[in-house]
Formats: sequence, structure tokens, C-alpha cells
Amino acid sequence: MTSLMHTGSVCLAALVLVSAATADDQTATVTNDQASEPTSAEAVTELSVPPLDIVEYPDDRPGWLEQAPDLESNTHTWVVVTNPCESYEQSAEQLAILRRAAVSSYVQGLTQTADADFYPVNDKWIESQLIVKDYQGSLVQGDVPMFEQAVMLEFTPRTQEEILAAANNLQVRQRLGKLAALVSLGLVLLIGSSSLLGIVSRRVERGSAQIPAH
Repeated sequence: MTSLMHTGSVCLAALVLVSAATADDQTATVTNDQASEPTSAEAVTELSVPPLDIVEYPDDRPGWLEQAPDLESNTHTWVVVTNPCESYEQSAEQLAILRRAAVSSYVQGLTQTADADFYPVNDKWIESQLIVKDYQGSLVQGDVPMFEQAVMLEFTPRTQEEILAAANNLQVRQRLGKLAALVSLGLVLLIGSSSLLGIVSRRVERGSAQIPAH
């Protein structure tokens, strides 16, 4: 009987130890889970910084900046808008590059040519002849203030005719150049043939003179 009571006491003590250990593990697990989950204050802090792909434009931003190129009307228009830039100077440099590229693309499309170098495109001509609207403004990307600029290029029927006339003149010059090359080649062949015939005829004459008369 005493042995049984001793054995029971040992089992009870072991059960108590196991229960205590299990409780400690559960408490540690809950503590670790709580530590791994961000607090509500931390979550609010993370969400307070907008991602960079969120762009906020001012309310007075003109709607024509979203206009697609119009190549169907009598007067063609093409809107050029810069990407968000960190400074006004950067946006101005980018705008100058983008508007020259837009004009070159327009000339290629209008004339159906692979190269627009035949038509002079420079900033002075663009500013004096093509720009009908311009815009300079600020925006917010993420939480960073940025700048943008835009222009609307207008190609009137007269400008279109001038571009097409320049393309036609280029084709005429190219054809005349090819014709001149063919004429030059023909002259060279003619002169060469005449010289060859002259040499042959002189040799024949000398041969005839050397034959004694009977």
C-alpha cells in the first residue's frame, strides 16, 4: 500500500511538471506571435507613406494634357507631356527632347519615310511655329513633390504641305542623282568605246599600209 501511494505521488508530480511545461510553451508561443505582429500604431505608420506609383495632380491641371494625337482633322495636334521630374530644369530638358522626337515621328508618319533628317527640326522652329499651348505645374508622387511640363504641337494644313513638299523635293533630288550617275556611266562607256575603236582602226590602217602592192 505504501508503495502504491509512493508511485501515485510520483505520477502526480510528473503530471504537474508536464502541465507547467505545456503552459509555459503556450505562453511563449502567444508572446512570440504578439511580438511578430505589428502593432496598430506601426501599421498606421507604414500606410501613412504612399507608394511611388500613386501620383496626385492639382485640381487645376488642364484636361488637354490627356489628349491623344489627332491626325484625322485638317489641323493635326500632338500633346507632349514630361514624366515627373525632381526639378523644373530637369523637366525643361526632358520636354525639349520629347517634343523634337514627337516632331520627327510626325514627319516620318506623314511622309511615310524611315528618316526625317531631310526636314530641319530645331527648337526655335518648334517654339515659333508649332506650340499653341504650354503648361508648367507641380504634382506629388508618393510623398515627394515633383514637376512636369507639357506642350500642344499644332500642324496646320500649310505646315503639312511644306513637309510633304520637302519630302517630294528629296525624292526628286534622289532621282536626279541616280539619273546623273547613269548619264556619267554612259559617257564613260561611250568615251571608252570610242577610244577602243580608234585604237583598233589605227592598227587596221597600219596593217593595210604595210601590205605590199602587187
